[in-house]
Amino acid sequence: MFKSKVNLERLKFEYHCLEFDEGRVVIRPPLSVDIQGRKAWENCIVGYFFEKRVDFHTMEFHANRRWGNRGLKEIIMNDEGFFFFKFDCEDDLLDVLEDDVCMIEGKPLIMQRWHSQLILSKRVPKSIPLWVKIFNVLCNFGMWLV
Repeated sequence: MFKSKVNLERLKFEYHCLEFDEGRVVIRPPLSVDIQGRKAWENCIVGYFFEKRVDFHTMEFHANRRWGNRGLKEIIMNDEGFFFFKFDCEDDLLDVLEDDVCMIEGKPLIMQRWHSQLILSKRVPKSIPLWVKIFNVLCNFGMWLV
């Protein structure tokens, strides 16, 4: 039989009544728990792929390579394919969000800052900014400004 590594005597469980809001079950934690949770996730970016996603280890490799020196401290993925990138501070998070489009294995990673009212849904974006480099284009047609 397996022995639990968690000291159950230290855990404190409380019962909270269920509420129903527009057909959804809602559990409202005490304010102190809510504040603690918001604090834990305040420097987090949520990302997803609107097409086929990459696996966790691939995402972890690329994220650490791209943002490892920019304050990235943890990467989490949920069962629905959303990635959560936790950063050391708000400046690092904003720096990453303001950076260029993040492409992972040729797929754009749609990112937004986490906030307490965020609803996780994979909406297909209406537009994606892209930077295109065109090489060896003749500039003598009067249409191109050099």
